[in-house]
Amino acid sequence: MIREDGNCSVCGCGVEWSVVQSIGSRKELRWSRGMHCGNAVEEDDIGFPSEQIRSAFIEAQGQWSLHLLDAAHRSNAVREMRRLLGLDLNAAARLIRAPLNDLWSGTETEARWIALHLHRLGVLVAVTRQNS
Repeated sequence: MIREDGNCSVCGCGVEWSVVQSIGSRKELRWSRGMHCGNAVEEDDIGFPSEQIRSAFIEAQGQWSLHLLDAAHRSNAVREMRRLLGLDLNAAARLIRAPLNDLWSGTETEARWIALHLHRLGVLVAVTRQNS
């Protein structure tokens, strides 16, 4: 969980939002945020949060990487990542050429979510925190 400063969308007062990113029961990437100031406001969605929220997670929890452990599964990994991340062909081509130890990076939850889907296909990956 992270906290970010903002304003209440109902009354406009300054508030602190609590933001959470998680993997849902159907193996979907989820995020939610909420605050209280006399009004209770909560937002949630499936998929990636805004870049501002993602950046705040990375700032607070570090950048996490996905490492492919077996090059023989690279094409399966790229195919699944293309589906999960909505990548176009150019982005998929960059993934194919990426070093095994730098397949993808983002928040810890995002990396673990991708790893979960890749493991279901028999693709061996490791999730590690990048050095600061």
